[in-house]
Amino acid sequence: MAPTEINKFFSNLQKSKKEEEVKNAYAKFFSLDYNTSDDHDLYTTRVLFEFKADKNFENLKTRSAILAQSLYYVRRLKYGGFIEKPIPPTLCLADVNEAILTETSLWKDFYDDINEIYDWDLAQKGNTIFIKEESKVVFQFNAGNTRIKKILSKDYEHFWSLYEKVTNIDTIRAIIAKIDRLSDDTMRRFHGEFLTPTKFANKALDYIERTVGKNWYKTGEYRLWDMAAGTGNLEYHLPQDALQYSYLSTLYIEDKEYLDTLFPDATIFQYDYLNDDIANVFTDTNGFQFEKTWKLPEKLRNDLNNPKLKWIILINPPFATAQTAGTHHGDSKEGVADTKVRKVMHHNDLGKVSRELFSQFIYRIKKEFFNKIADLGLFSKIKYINSNNDFKLREKVFDFTFERGFVFSSANFSGTSKSNQFPVGFLIWDLLNLKKLENQKLQVDVFNENVEKIGVKKLVVDDKKTHLSKWIKRPAAKIKFPPFSSGISIKSNNLDTRDRISEGFLASFMCAGNNFQCQNQTCFLSGPSVSVGAMSVTAENFEQAMVVHAVRRIPKATWLNDRDQFLQPNKKLEQDFINDCVVWSLFANINEIKKWNITDSDIAITLATANDSFVANWLKNKKLSVEANQVLETAKVETYDAGFYQIKNCLKDVDLYKKEMLDFNVFLNNLRPLQGKFYKNP
Repeated sequence: MAPTEINKFFSNLQKSKKEEEVKNAYAKFFSLDYNTSDDHDLYTTRVLFEFKADKNFENLKTRSAILAQSLYYVRRLKYGGFIEKPIPPTLCLADVNEAILTETSLWKDFYDDINEIYDWDLAQKGNTIFIKEESKVVFQFNAGNTRIKKILSKDYEHFWSLYEKVTNIDTIRAIIAKIDRLSDDTMRRFHGEFLTPTKFANKALDYIERTVGKNWYKTGEYRLWDMAAGTGNLEYHLPQDALQYSYLSTLYIEDKEYLDTLFPDATIFQYDYLNDDIANVFTDTNGFQFEKTWKLPEKLRNDLNNPKLKWIILINPPFATAQTAGTHHGDSKEGVADTKVRKVMHHNDLGKVSRELFSQFIYRIKKEFFNKIADLGLFSKIKYINSNNDFKLREKVFDFTFERGFVFSSANFSGTSKSNQFPVGFLIWDLLNLKKLENQKLQVDVFNENVEKIGVKKLVVDDKKTHLSKWIKRPAAKIKFPPFSSGISIKSNNLDTRDRISEGFLASFMCAGNNFQCQNQTCFLSGPSVSVGAMSVTAENFEQAMVVHAVRRIPKATWLNDRDQFLQPNKKLEQDFINDCVVWSLFANINEIKKWNITDSDIAITLATANDSFVANWLKNKKLSVEANQVLETAKVETYDAGFYQIKNCLKDVDLYKKEMLDFNVFLNNLRPLQGKFYKNP
């Protein structure tokens, strides 16, 4: 062969920028027939070629990847039914700079095993087939599914000139961990899922180790199950050795396929924990026609029946709630919580609590792990500990022993509101030893967004009878009156009108809920409030109403106390405290009492019968504190029937508001010491 021909061959190679150009140079120089059928780069009966544009052949990993790809094609020739194509005795791996020749038989142990010890799919050119002439790419997914997309050949080749297929399991995990941001957010939120930040999931694994022991997975005594695994955020930082003892189940088949790739050593299955196998788990289905066929993997069923095994349940259950008649707000989702477990709970008198998916998960977990050595690692809102609505859950179901835990702000979850934050907890519970929550000391660590400990918090569990909302007397309301939706808005077209006031009506007190989350739903109005928590204020409950108003309004709401309950006083209140609360409430900026002139004969009310001077007369007979007197002196106006709300707006209407703000600031300075007398930040 003439040196000029060889030099021309090398020159053509050096000019090649693409894999196809390298292939053309070899075919032309060696006078080869251009056989690239069956996705082979270049096939002859003597040599099977595999071409690349420009690779570093000195790198062992690069050489191995290209060789493995060639062996994949060799194996297809052997077992793929290509009778007209014998296996060539030589393999050639080449790019613009180098070529490697090797005998095919040297690699027989890798391609000759029909039982597929090796995962040959990983050695393929990505899970795709590129049909250049038609600019089509066939994407191959799990279970043999394919998708065909039209992609310009130049774009496809340019992409693979920049990137390589990822085969490293750790790299794949890192990529799939981003799925949270790419997944169908609407569907996940419909089912009430919160995707747990991995940095807090990693901290949870640390707390589990503190509870059950470091390297718990090395003993073989423990099994871990996440019944709502989703995309595996909670398990992302699990040690590789722990996966063989882990069960991950999820509602969606797409999530299962992700998890199969992310955690190949774990047992992963699609499963509806609130509907599948209910007749097998619960013996008291009370005539419900539930199927008795098992969907749980046999391996898991055997482990559940093994009394020697210990369990870790690691879960962030969804929080969707089934709708009730007339509600279309909050976390209510029609139909999503209407499960078989709910039917069992409802029959067993769990009432409203059975509507929540969270409660349904807890209910089945308690049944499934009854009398087993098990620790429940639970990511969730903390309302199940102290919410009035969850009283039956605590009374009849959730009586586990607290071990340890931490809380952090909901703002750390992607897509949640930073202006409406609440605490999310990871608490670990002993399921074997049962104990009422109110008889336990629940103290958790508090973490900031950087997973740094910034304090501790005591979680208080109290009987709903001690809640502040139960302390104030609610007089019967029988007199018709215009209903208010705010300080200045009449709400007469509401289906639930609530247009009644009591005898001796002074004001309407809106007092919805009983925790800090409802703090802004606390105010006085001049008419009945269109609110579930509203009541009439009369002479009999006036002092109680003013105390409750001040107590609910003065403390600063934060994400950490958002679910804390307001409690009744545990001793008789001093009159000085009551007086201060009254004065503060009268002049608080959120006081929206307003006077209306009503002429309708059905709801007519006069100054004489309305007792508009009630507060003035009440103040005359009280010995006020120095701070309260300073407030009254600063705010004194010679019109007893003018409300503070009216005074502020009158000043604003005649452009005196800015001028008078100097005096108003003096007034506020007198109000703050009064406020500080009966509330100090903890």
